[in-house]
Amino acid sequence: MPDGLHSAAAPPLPLSQAELMAHLGRWIGEPVLLEEHALLPGGAIQHNWLLDLRIGGAPRTVVLRASPAIPLPESRSKTFEFDILTRARGGGVNVAEPLWHDSDGGSGYFISAFVAGNADREALWKSPDNGALLADLGLELAVI
Repeated sequence: MPDGLHSAAAPPLPLSQAELMAHLGRWIGEPVLLEEHALLPGGAIQHNWLLDLRIGGAPRTVVLRASPAIPLPESRSKTFEFDILTRARGGGVNVAEPLWHDSDGGSGYFISAFVAGNADREALWKSPDNGALLADLGLELAVI
């Protein structure tokens, strides 16, 4: 699946589905089934995967955020990014809830809650009324 900007085939998940389910199962404490996954649009360098999981019979949708195959020198680790988002959320910043990260750092990914929205830059830029978006951004900057 293209990432919304490029026509190339989607990159693979940062680890096999079996490894990912084993990691999540250990974190959650019960078996996890990956029902579907898809690359989300809008990632210029990072890859964001939508994961539809089944945990104990209940559906749960999360996002896996993965480092690129060749990171930029100024890129931070996913553990660092997870920590920043955890602190921001704890301070009242409206970010997707960080849920779990790969603490051994081997595969460079973390899992967060899924928040529906539109990441299409063109649609946001071309919107005739961005007043609500600008107000929301201003409020978030004030919290930071």
